[in-house]
Amino acid sequence: MTLADRPLVSVLMSVRNGGPFLRESMESIFRQDYPDLEIIVVDDGSDDATPLVLSEYRQRDSRLRVLTNTSSRGLPASLNRAIDAARGFYLARMDADDLSLPDRIRVQVDFMQQHGDVGILGGWVRIIGTGEIWRSPEFHEQIHANLPFANQLFHPTVMFRASVFAAGARYSENFANAQDYELWTRLSSRVRFHNLQRVLLDYRLGINSATGEFENTPLSRQKQFVLQAQKAFLSSFPGLKRPHVEALLDVAGQRRMSLREIRFAIGGLRVIEETLLPSARTRDLMRREFSRRYRSILRRFSGRNVINALSIPYAGAWRNWKRVTEAFLKIS
Repeated sequence: MTLADRPLVSVLMSVRNGGPFLRESMESIFRQDYPDLEIIVVDDGSDDATPLVLSEYRQRDSRLRVLTNTSSRGLPASLNRAIDAARGFYLARMDADDLSLPDRIRVQVDFMQQHGDVGILGGWVRIIGTGEIWRSPEFHEQIHANLPFANQLFHPTVMFRASVFAAGARYSENFANAQDYELWTRLSSRVRFHNLQRVLLDYRLGINSATGEFENTPLSRQKQFVLQAQKAFLSSFPGLKRPHVEALLDVAGQRRMSLREIRFAIGGLRVIEETLLPSARTRDLMRREFSRRYRSILRRFSGRNVINALSIPYAGAWRNWKRVTEAFLKIS
């Protein structure tokens, strides 16, 4: 890529009371080996030293733009403000405590330049302190097939084409948590996703990485936002009835299920498969993902008694998972 060909990238960060991690996070962006950046940081009503830190960096590097909320508006509203202010051809997310690898932006720009059909690009993360690598599926068909059950992209690794937001799409300010997941579910039918199969970012657990503050949202409350996003997404599929949706939510939450609920889960999964397959560019890949999901449901929630009730030999049940699925669908 020549100098003239390098597009501007807007890095979007929201911070509230960045504490001891903000400087390190900022440095990881300023030290990127891709220099054509504007770094937009929204100070979401900080009452610690965050404004002073940002002022110091702004004096050092003209690429930094600081937007200030006089009171805290939350992550979705702050990110939307940054999106509205962005001038880049690509928009890259960054959190106030994580560390981007030095080549992260360049690697993502190179991929996006070579794959004009991809609108949202993520990658893997490495956990700070343990070195554990969290992986995510690579191709759009894999991501799309599994999105009803769990988030498939690590938010602080994501790079967007600015055109994704041109039609007015924004983070929902009704989601204090899981706002990224909710956005993916709305965009998945018209935007192509991809995850690079490499680490892009060192990820810090134990605090709210979007704001830099220690996480104080109860886990049950966070799960409620995820459940709300999943339910809205599942309900958008034509042909999925309420029992299907409820059963698939049980699958996503790994809850115990009755034989009847398993039947609705299998039937609901078939509706999703039949909805997504016609538009899939790589149908074999998506079929493999759905096959894996069918087997997962049957393995997790079906025991010897269930298989015996279907009059299928237990020893061969998993080799004949399609026959098991058909048997489930016939249960009244």
